[in-house]
Parts: sequence; structure tokens; C-alpha cells
Amino acid sequence: MFVFVFVFAGLKSFITKKAADLDSLNDVAEDFTVMVTHLPSNEPDELIKKHFETLINKNIGRCKLEVESLCPAYEMKEFKKLQNNFKNANKYMAMQLNREKR
Repeated sequence: MFVFVFVFAGLKSFITKKAADLDSLNDVAEDFTVMVTHLPSNEPDELIKKHFETLINKNIGRCKLEVESLCPAYEMKEFKKLQNNFKNANKYMAMQLNREKR
């Protein structure tokens, strides 16, 4: 039994290291994607891109970064569902904290 646990732990460590190595070799869009909410829908894409490029380059300063593309999404049902779940969880936690204070 001990040998099985030892082998399993070693295998898990090996797989974790290999996954990290593979991830470092492959750059994908998700590595550099940022989601921003509450942007004005009537604002032109070029103005939004310019704003973020200026903001990023002003605050980082070491290198010049460019916004490659914008992908506006307006029907974000899954995001809204998660957002509502998060709000409900916060309300629940606040209620629990209030009960503990009493």
C-alpha cells in the first residue's frame, strides 16, 4: 500500500511539472486576455484600444504593449449568472457575519 501511495505521489509530481513545461512553451490568447465590464457601448473600438494602450504603457513603462483586438460581448448570460451567484454569496456571508456579532 505504501509503495502505491509513493508511486502515485511521484506520478502526480511528474505530470504537474510536465504540464507546467508544456504551458510555458505554448502561448495562447487566454494568457493575455483581459475582461473589462461596463464600457460604453457607443464608444468606437479604436478609442477604447487607444485608451488601454495609453493606460498600460503609462503604468508599466518598460515596454510598449499594443491591444491586438477587442471582442465586445453583449449577451453574456453565463457571466451574469456567475455574477448573481457571487452577489448572493456575498449577501449570505454578510448575513452570517451579522448573526455571529449578535
